[in-house]
Order: sequence, then C-alpha cells, then structure tokens
Amino acid sequence: MKATVTVQRLHQNGKMHSFMDTDEKWWGMGITKPKFDEGDTISFEYEKNGKFANVDPKSVEIDAEADVSAEVNKSKPKSSYAQKDDYWVQKAELDVLTQREIRWAGSRNSALALMDLLIKNDIIPLAKAKGDKEEVFMQYLNSYTQSFYAETTAARDITDAQALSESLMTTQDTGGLVDDDLERLR
Repeated sequence: MKATVTVQRLHQNGKMHSFMDTDEKWWGMGITKPKFDEGDTISFEYEKNGKFANVDPKSVEIDAEADVSAEVNKSKPKSSYAQKDDYWVQKAELDVLTQREIRWAGSRNSALALMDLLIKNDIIPLAKAKGDKEEVFMQYLNSYTQSFYAETTAARDITDAQALSESLMTTQDTGGLVDDDLERLR
C-alpha cells in the first residue's frame, strides 16, 4: 500500500524509529533513521502488521520540505525581555476589559440599591398589572445601570462628567431625556 503524509513529529526509542503524521497516526521505520524532517511531506509504501503500519524505508520520497524559515523563527526562543513585554501588553489589554466589567457590576449594584430605596419609599410607580411590573422594574434597572455606567466612565474627564450630569438633571419641560416606554407602562 502507498501513503502520502506530512510529518508532524519524529520519535526514537532505543534503536527503533517512528514518526507521527498530522492526523496523529504513527508510522514505524524499524531501525532505519528517517532522512526527512518534521514538516516534510513524504510518500512511501507500507505494510500493515496487526495494528502497526511499517514503512518500507527504501520507498520513502520527500515530496515537499518544511518551510525552514518558519521553523527557525518558531524554534528561536524569545528573549526574556520580549516575553516580559508581551506579558505586560496582554495584561494591560485584559485590565481594560476587567475594569469595564467591574465598572458595569458596580453600576448594576448601585442601580439595584437605588431601586430598592425608590420602591420602598414609593417614589417610582410600577405598572398596575402584575405581568407588567417585572418589565417596568427591569426597564428602570437597566436605565439606572446604564446611567451610572455612563457617569462612572465620564468621570475620567471632569468636563464630560459635568456635561453628563447637566443633561441628566434636565427635565421633560426643558427638553431632557424622556423614556416613552416607561411612561406607556405606568
């Protein structure tokens, strides 16, 4: 039988040689040391001996050699300084995402605390129909969460925070934000 494979790994156990292809199938070479390298594409004849595939070493032909420049770059270790720089760059990128999550969670917790106070003191009305109460509650909660998140994000630049605060303080009479969906459900 004949096969064509790309060599992924070479292995030697004592005097015995074998290799694994990219499909993770092992091929035995017996005591003959392979004349090909990892990454090479080879064709050969083989025989099945039980569950083992034994390659005829004389029939091996190299169809394509591995890209040497890629292998050199892959095997060339990075300096410890480059590895540390990569670590800090990746950490900084993750920190940005982590801070967003923390800021969002804090905004959600603040919105929940505010909702608790507003409902206990009957400051905001919920819908009269029982099925609508959850929807109205969630709309308020999401609105307050987004508002707290925007304020917290804008707090980095005091001018943005002031502008946001001023826009939130405007009322419906002065052209401020009005949530028609909340008004419809009351």
